[in-house]
Amino acid sequence: MKKGLESIWFCNMGANMKYTAFEELNTEHLRLRELRASDAERYYECMGGSEDVTKYMLWQPHKSLQESRESIEKVLKRYKEGNAYTWAITIAEDDEIIGRIDLLRFDEKENSCSFAYMLGKEFWGCGFGTESLKAVFAFAFEKMEIQKEYFVGRVETALNKRVKVQGGQLYMSSALNKVLVSAEDEAKRMGDEYVSVEHLFLSMLKAPNREIKEIFREYGISEERFLRALST
Repeated sequence: MKKGLESIWFCNMGANMKYTAFEELNTEHLRLRELRASDAERYYECMGGSEDVTKYMLWQPHKSLQESRESIEKVLKRYKEGNAYTWAITIAEDDEIIGRIDLLRFDEKENSCSFAYMLGKEFWGCGFGTESLKAVFAFAFEKMEIQKEYFVGRVETALNKRVKVQGGQLYMSSALNKVLVSAEDEAKRMGDEYVSVEHLFLSMLKAPNREIKEIFREYGISEERFLRALST
């Protein structure tokens, strides 16, 4: 997949949402920790200075190591102010930085936030993005008390209305086929080699059924907002 930003998602935040202290997170293969000034050189080589990784970002690739240092310094400043949820994605065995993941774009008025990450190109397709996202989602739901139950329940309710298939034979509905074909078109339009989550999401945004449309409306998710977030 030819993207620096592989995945982003909006989730509803309940009235009891609270800000909490930054925490280091550990997964099976990764360690998610604070960015450090000493990460600058690797950050620049792996991500900041890469045209491929930053292709869909709003900011241009860093032209020098100094630019990456300055970018990290901004995050370090926010750590001190207590308002940064930015993790360096590192391989647990050697603590070498391979990416970055953020919890950002808090909108208390609309009760929403977004998650975004980028990985060095050599680590694309390894599952590290998904592994990082799971850890950050767990932090958001458990520590920040973001209420996921209602949103998950709405999706499950919609899915449970679908006809169950038995006997090992799977039949694809015309609606599902339309979504998959549209997602493939989105991937081609965006210059991506494979269809992934954002392409499927975009295809649903462009032609949602009644139930999905209602979920999108309730959570303030639109094609324009999704594309804007995807480019951040």
